[in-house]
Amino acid sequence: MRLENGAGWQLWGSPEAEGFIEKLAAILELKKLEPNGYPKLLFVRREPGDEDHALLPLNRCRPMEKDLPPDGWKAFDLPPQRLWFHGEVPHILCEIPGWAGEGADIEALALALYPLFLRLRESGSMPLHAALVEKNGLGALLAGPSGAGKSTCCRRILPPWREASDDSALVVQTSPGQYAAHPLPTWSEYLFGSPGGRTWRVEGGVRLSAIFFIEQADADGVLPAEPRDAALRIVRRAGEAFRPLFSGLPGFGSEARRGFKIDLLDEALRLTKCVPTFRLRVSLGGRFWEEMEKAMGGPPAYPA
Repeated sequence: MRLENGAGWQLWGSPEAEGFIEKLAAILELKKLEPNGYPKLLFVRREPGDEDHALLPLNRCRPMEKDLPPDGWKAFDLPPQRLWFHGEVPHILCEIPGWAGEGADIEALALALYPLFLRLRESGSMPLHAALVEKNGLGALLAGPSGAGKSTCCRRILPPWREASDDSALVVQTSPGQYAAHPLPTWSEYLFGSPGGRTWRVEGGVRLSAIFFIEQADADGVLPAEPRDAALRIVRRAGEAFRPLFSGLPGFGSEARRGFKIDLLDEALRLTKCVPTFRLRVSLGGRFWEEMEKAMGGPPAYPA
């Protein structure tokens, strides 16, 4: 999995996790490649009794990665997964449920990229609860909480606009002052609905040219977002995307969450200095994307 900022990951699985890896790769539209120099996210199946033998997963990973050190690993529970990190190893070990059942695997699939999100935070990247739409190679995020209308906007928007994802996106910094956005799956379709084989091309990153915060209104329109308010909104959308970590990982108590969100706020402020942000008013029957196009034609004029 290659990203626009140059980061990349190899997704590997033990023989018992092969079906899981194939399903994840299909959803993310990833192709099977020969080994390369990128770090590995190694998936192994948890077996009965593994809880009593902390480093058994390490032994199952050795056929895939022979030089893993025997000591110094730290485990983090992100139910139904367990993650293993090592301060001197770029790879991450991920135990997935060993019991049969499509539901357990779907839960694990929905959390499969979270170890990468944690590592990517070191380079200023963050997932956001936002839809990603693209026109002529330029991307725009439609951000808002559940029920704001992200999916509806994606269904209504007309060519040459294209929907890349209707619920989540990953923002990465490609160079100083430049950002790109990658689509992420709408896992609720698999968790709560009929997935119908839908997939998302996670490697299809586009240059991020604007962020729009959706507001339901009687008439379409765009207003420039005040930078500090925009940064706080971005932190809220990132917090929603990171919520499974807050509730699942030990050490993410109130103080840890506060520090984590302060870091997110610093990154959000940097993002708003480089990417224009707007309040997008969307009516039931209007052509809101035309208002987006007007706003993206030039820099926003903030009121004095």
